[in-house]
Formats: sequence, structure tokens, C-alpha cells
Amino acid sequence: MEITTLAGVIQTILAPAVLVSACAILQIGLLTHYTAINERMRHMVHERFELKRGAQPTDGADHIALIDAQLPTLLNRHRLVNWAVLTVYLAVILFLVDIIIVTLTVTSTEPALALSVLVTFLIGVVVLLAGIAITAGEVLIAFRAVQFEVVHNFSAHKKL
Repeated sequence: MEITTLAGVIQTILAPAVLVSACAILQIGLLTHYTAINERMRHMVHERFELKRGAQPTDGADHIALIDAQLPTLLNRHRLVNWAVLTVYLAVILFLVDIIIVTLTVTSTEPALALSVLVTFLIGVVVLLAGIAITAGEVLIAFRAVQFEVVHNFSAHKKL
């Protein structure tokens, strides 16, 4: 194999390899966010349980109602981040498969194999884009949830 051919193969492999690295950085943030939402939900469920168990019928009713209003939204956000994480993992798999196909293409004369390099790469990019879009949707929901809590708490304290 000529050095120029080998250099071309390495250059072709670098594009999906760089995207694998980018996905890994994105996954670190997503998994941290996923864990934070998970812990917040567990804390709220525990707090609700403690309020229900130890409170008189009127004690903590407003706080329980606030938790009951927030938990479905938090669960929806958790589901969206879960889908985003899984989607980015799928993109990583596609980019790694693309690297393997590039390597196989070097030893093969099959034209369909060369076309599959491009197709696999493009599908990986589309899947990654979907993961980012899901994440953006979750961030919008998170903003609305925080806005709801601030407005709710502000109006409750204003009445006092």
C-alpha cells in the first residue's frame, strides 16, 4: 500500500473519530444532567413521602401540591435526557462502524462498500443532530419549570 493511499485512509478515518470525541464530551454533560434530574426526583419523592407520613391533614399541603405539580414535568425531562443520551450513544456506534467500514474499504474493491462509508457517516450525523434537538427541547422545558416555580413561590410570598 502506498503512503499516499494510507494517508488518505487515515484522513477519512479522522472525521468520524473527531465526532466520536465530540460525542464523548457531549455525553459527559448529558450524563451529569441526567444524574442531577434523577437525584432531584428522588429527593422530591422522599420529601413528599415524609410530608405525607408526618404531617397533619393541613400541614404541608401546599408543598405537597407543588411537588405533585412539578414531578410530572421532571419525569418528562428525565425521559427526554434519557433519549438524548441513548441517541448520542447510537451516533457514537454509527461513527465507530463507519471507521470500521473505512478500514474494510481499503482492502476491498466493492464500490457499494465505499458508498456505505458516506451513508453511515451521514446517518450518524443525523442521529447526533436528533440527540442535540432532544436536548434543546429538554432545556426549554427546564426553563419553563424553573419559571413556574419562581412565579409560584413569588406569588405565594407576596400574599404573606
